[in-house]
Amino acid sequence: TINDVKSIQQDTLSTDGDKQAVLFTRALGEGKFGTTSLATLIHSDGSLEEKVIKKAVVETTDGTSSEESSKIQTLNENRVKFLEYELKISRQVSERGLNEIRDPATNEIIGGVVRYGSLATLSSGEKAITLDFVEGKTISQWINEGNALTDEHIHRMRIIREQLNKKGAFHRDLHSGNVMITPDGRIMIIDLGFTHVYDPGTEPEGMDAFDRLSLEATIINGKTGHALLRDPATSKETAEKFIDDLVANPA
Repeated sequence: TINDVKSIQQDTLSTDGDKQAVLFTRALGEGKFGTTSLATLIHSDGSLEEKVIKKAVVETTDGTSSEESSKIQTLNENRVKFLEYELKISRQVSERGLNEIRDPATNEIIGGVVRYGSLATLSSGEKAITLDFVEGKTISQWINEGNALTDEHIHRMRIIREQLNKKGAFHRDLHSGNVMITPDGRIMIIDLGFTHVYDPGTEPEGMDAFDRLSLEATIINGKTGHALLRDPATSKETAEKFIDDLVANPA
């Protein structure tokens, strides 16, 4: 019930002229382009729905020079465009049936790409997009809690990456913060901000190499706790050998 929801901020969310109350319950992350929060939407019939809301960061121009104000305004506009791009890409991903991906051998749903909602406006005028809430942990959280990836996790991660690329979607940011494990063991891909989508077979040659490399580095991270391409504990020689082996023996 609404009385059970503990909020840190209350607001209204307008989507296509339809207004609904929203209770922000937990901050999830913050980046250069926006902030991500867990929220509860209150529908007109009184029902509640848990969503993730990604909001474009808006910098104030108060007290700035005319030149600096113009730069900030352009940056604010670009952040909104970035959200709009991510939403556009999410729809193309959905059209390709990538929100739910099955293991070709068993036909079991093993994960997919998080489903996006729509572009919305908060009472402040700030722009935001809504996403389905994925219950689970990112690979980063998973290993920080002392867990390691299982062979089944890895198997599913590779199938999902292959299916994305096969259908023309290239995530380009498959690090350990953008791959999640749900309580039932499904693998979910989040954050489509850098994703490119092509008609299958029309993508630039070698486009899948970056996804393959970054996912395999994430797998190593999930198995050993070392971020292969960034962790000081990983020598340059080890990283280079990993890359050479990956190129010679594609997963």
